[in-house]
Amino acid sequence: MAEEAGILLAYTVGMFGLFIVVCMFIVPLKYAVRLLFNSILGGIAIIVINMIGKAAGIHISLNLLTAAAAGILGIPGVLMLLFLQNI
Repeated sequence: MAEEAGILLAYTVGMFGLFIVVCMFIVPLKYAVRLLFNSILGGIAIIVINMIGKAAGIHISLNLLTAAAAGILGIPGVLMLLFLQNI
């Protein structure tokens, strides 16, 4: 009986430890996927704006600052860049 309780306790502690380790990796992975998704959408938006805006003289240069704004903020970051460029 005492041996079974020890096995049950070890199993419970192991499952709790596994849960903690999985949570430690899932949460940062979720943020990394969100940043990657925003970066892709922001980059596509900059490319589309540069292609469509060529006739109107609208161009967003692609450098470290604009890439960071598009990557972190996504589409709203690209709109912010357009707004700041036209001020």
